[in-house]
Amino acid sequence: MADCSHGSETESDDHRKVTDFMCKRGYTEEAIKKIDVSAVQNMDDSELSRYIPAFGDRVNLRSLSKPDTGRKAALFDKLRNFAQTEFEDKISIAEMYDTVKMGMLCFHLCTKTKNGACSENKEDELTKKSSEDLETESDNELPEIEETISDVESIRDPVLPDSDVTPTKRSKLSLTLTCPVPDNHEIGTSTVRTEEPLPVLMDSFNEAFFNTDVEITIEEVMPRSPSPPPEEKLTTIVHRVKVLEELIEMFKSPQIIKKSIQFSFINEAGADQSGVSRDVYTSFWADFFSRVAEGEDFRVPALNPQWQVEEWKSVGKILVKGLLDHNIFPLNFAPAYVTALLFGEHSISEKTLLDSFLLYLSKSERDLAKVAIERKLSADENEDFLDMLDRLGSKTIPTFENMQEELLKMAHKELIQKPKYALEKMAEVCRNEIIVQIPSEVDLLEMYESKRPSVRKVLKMISSNPQTPAENQCLQYFKQYIKAQESQKSIQRLLRFLTGTDILCVEKIEVTFTKLIGIERRPIAHTGGPTLELPCTYMSYIEFRYELDNILQSDHCMEMNIA
Repeated sequence: MADCSHGSETESDDHRKVTDFMCKRGYTEEAIKKIDVSAVQNMDDSELSRYIPAFGDRVNLRSLSKPDTGRKAALFDKLRNFAQTEFEDKISIAEMYDTVKMGMLCFHLCTKTKNGACSENKEDELTKKSSEDLETESDNELPEIEETISDVESIRDPVLPDSDVTPTKRSKLSLTLTCPVPDNHEIGTSTVRTEEPLPVLMDSFNEAFFNTDVEITIEEVMPRSPSPPPEEKLTTIVHRVKVLEELIEMFKSPQIIKKSIQFSFINEAGADQSGVSRDVYTSFWADFFSRVAEGEDFRVPALNPQWQVEEWKSVGKILVKGLLDHNIFPLNFAPAYVTALLFGEHSISEKTLLDSFLLYLSKSERDLAKVAIERKLSADENEDFLDMLDRLGSKTIPTFENMQEELLKMAHKELIQKPKYALEKMAEVCRNEIIVQIPSEVDLLEMYESKRPSVRKVLKMISSNPQTPAENQCLQYFKQYIKAQESQKSIQRLLRFLTGTDILCVEKIEVTFTKLIGIERRPIAHTGGPTLELPCTYMSYIEFRYELDNILQSDHCMEMNIA
């Protein structure tokens, strides 16, 4: 090692530390004179490497060049010094910090005896050496070997707050250095795993790294992207008789899809636990199909000069919001129209187009079209069929051979071409959102089938635990009433009374029991659950049916009158 002088007695302590260190590292006096302690901290790594080639030397040099903050800093260093403290092998970094209650720790390498080199009772003995001990060893006494340390993470500096840093990806940092290690020792492998986001800062390494072939695996720490703001809640009061206009205006807001919305009806007591929201969306679609749509069982939007771009986009947003938040999808939309809305008109199959068109027609025209497809039209029916085609705008008289082809043309005109403007504007805001949940036409048709209510499906949703014979008898009355709902409209009305919507969008309907009597006796539905409270005081099914029929036939049966 080259001889070096320590300079004059007036030389600063920082410069003396740097000089001593570089002398130990074998740098010449000429090279040491080129190092200005005050300039080291302001030089980037590429500039400093021109004078200090070894990466480890540069790291340690920066550490030695830091200005001393005085006695207070020295005291804190002593308090933070937990050298030689033993921890279990499986302890995590987070547990270490919890144990010592400090925000700054320095981790040192250790070695352990190789298997077979010593007796069994010494195989697991760990020989811990500090960096100073390693440097005092003579290079001539020990053979040089190259080892690889994987998954070693050095942490030195205060832990940053969780909001500032977070592990993102793994990467390899290779340092080609040399370290003498005894023949019967291998460098221990330190593996750090923590689910807490901890910083890995490379301001200083233990000197044991400086002369070692090291492959260090670190968790790169990058600034965490700003977390999304908390979901904004919006409480809205709507008029039941003006729900169409008020929701259209409300959903013109660009950010409405991202907000959590709670609804209430004016002059009604219902608190929104999903039941009121389901009722609001169902009321909107009922008004929409009654006032702004054409068709019978299946319908499509009818263009209205009062509705322009923003209005049709609002309809698309309402479609998305109802589906995402409450699993509500209006089944009155013709499947062919929805297929074009989500996947483009090229995705519509002829069967879907024809089936949608038949249910778009009135029942009498539907039956007439089916007879025409089967080529069984009588003379009177043929005249009625031609009148239907004329009403739909057909300019040709079809033959039996091209009857279905002509009907498909009419179907495309009525279901796709006429509402094209509304379809395009709705698709701009709802296609990308809905297609995630409904990725194909097959999934769309399956959704239609799964959400369409039936007696069997509603019966399977009933969940109850009667405790007495009277309660069990009342439950049987209710199931008998469900079985008596033969028409689609009657089962939909019952379902809306129970759940707030006329489609299947909840998993079960809970039935509980009360002992109401006299004029207070009545079934009480809580759509938020949904839960139905049934009095167990009915003496016969006739009594039960009479009271429930009166409730469902009332114009006010859907109003929320219980908070």
